[in-house]
Amino acid sequence: MTDALLSQVIALVARCAGAPADLAFDADTRLIDGGLSLDSLRVLELSVAVEEHFSITLAPADLERFATVGSLAELVRCRLP
Repeated sequence: MTDALLSQVIALVARCAGAPADLAFDADTRLIDGGLSLDSLRVLELSVAVEEHFSITLAPADLERFATVGSLAELVRCRLP
């Protein structure tokens, strides 16, 4: 995974999470359990934002794989043409 891809995913996560500007994210930041503790609505918003930004499609089962920012970035990398 490239640093540019991870940076783009981090920006999307920060926007969708409504996180404060000074909150630091990295590949190990947990999205659901602990860390940001995104609720189901935020996860859905994040998946739509990712789909629109990267022009990819995510299956409902993919939402369960959003454990960390890094796992989301890796999923995006795998779906890119």
